[in-house]
Amino acid sequence: MVFTLALPTGVFAANEDVNNQILELRRQIEALTRQGEQYQGTINQKRREAGTLKREISIMTNQIYLLENKIAVTGKQISGTKLEITEMQSQIYTAERSIDKNKSSIADLLSLLDQRDQVSLLSALLQNPRLSNIASENERSARVNGSLLTLLTQNKQERDMLDAKRKELTQKKNNLEAFNNQQSIQKISLADNKIGKDKLLVVTKGQESKYQELLNDLEAKEAAFFEQLKTLEAQALVNGTTIVHITATSVP
Repeated sequence: MVFTLALPTGVFAANEDVNNQILELRRQIEALTRQGEQYQGTINQKRREAGTLKREISIMTNQIYLLENKIAVTGKQISGTKLEITEMQSQIYTAERSIDKNKSSIADLLSLLDQRDQVSLLSALLQNPRLSNIASENERSARVNGSLLTLLTQNKQERDMLDAKRKELTQKKNNLEAFNNQQSIQKISLADNKIGKDKLLVVTKGQESKYQELLNDLEAKEAAFFEQLKTLEAQALVNGTTIVHITATSVP
């Protein structure tokens, strides 16, 4: 709908030209305003995306720190377990040396007893006239042999126990090393993802800055148009020009 006032015929063309300029400026201002709203929407979106990326990067950084700590702790556990294994191996070696020594003692004693078995009773009596002495020596040898056998059995049990403990520690070490490798792989994966997020954040912030610059330029242009519009409207009032107002959504 158009509203106009009656104008003198001589100034109608000039008034129409001023009105057209004013309307054109208003259209341009409205177009710039819509475009500015789009830019601002994009800026807000990029800011939200940047905020989300920053939170994700912060979480990843903390996860990496936590994994580094766990890897260090597991490394200490591996080192401690290796020391325990070395100690177990030393104890096993000592037990095996004791077993070998006791085996040698038992073998010597059995050899002596075998030699005595080969000697006839008469020869034994000739060497040791008292029969009680012969019986006493035999009993003592039997006791010593029994003691050595008992000690040998204990040594073997101790060695088996130590060997079982060594195997258990070795399995523990292997499990810790596998766990540490898994944590290291997870740390590398997180670090790679964080690098990707860091790069994306830089791009997002760059896009935000780009649209902010566009918005600043647009607002400067819009302000210049408003100044032109004010000048034209003021000039129209001075000249007595009738300003045409159009009710339409495209004009503010």
